[in-house]
Amino acid sequence: MALLTTEPRYRDTMSAGRKLLSSAETSVTMSQLTIASFSEGPVIELAVRRVVSCALLLSGIIGTLIVMGAVPPLIGSITASWLIGSGIAVLYVRRRRGQLGWLLMDLEAGTVVIETLRGNSERHSLSTVAIETTRSADASAPVWVLLVAGSRLFRMGRGSEVDAERLLGILRGYHLLVKRRDVS
Repeated sequence: MALLTTEPRYRDTMSAGRKLLSSAETSVTMSQLTIASFSEGPVIELAVRRVVSCALLLSGIIGTLIVMGAVPPLIGSITASWLIGSGIAVLYVRRRRGQLGWLLMDLEAGTVVIETLRGNSERHSLSTVAIETTRSADASAPVWVLLVAGSRLFRMGRGSEVDAERLLGILRGYHLLVKRRDVS
């Protein structure tokens, strides 16, 4: 469990606040001068785990058959491509876990605390962050709202165009830099 979820302001905002943006895997909620969000990616992680497990199992079986001489060594190139693809998928999921997690934005104090699914925790001043949008592959929640702090990207949540614009309007009202990109 993340440390940020034990913060009383985070719990109060998530439980009693008004939902601004919501999808199956994300939620952004506001209560008074606090915005809290949670985003996760269980679907992609589960899919990658299953595909990688299958690729590793099949690679082991085929590798054993190659060593025994039961199949031609050329089949090893197929196995190698599965292993390379599995490695790339694992790196993608690891990178994505660094963009998802818990966020607590205190609009009165001008700070944002981020804790990623990888366990990293960061604190930033709101004057040093920007809010951006990008397209999501999910048709029911087509817009991602992103928080950018320096070179780091955090996915606050995703939802409909209307919900995303409502959240962005609130953030603009508190003088945060908001950029719409890749959204028509």
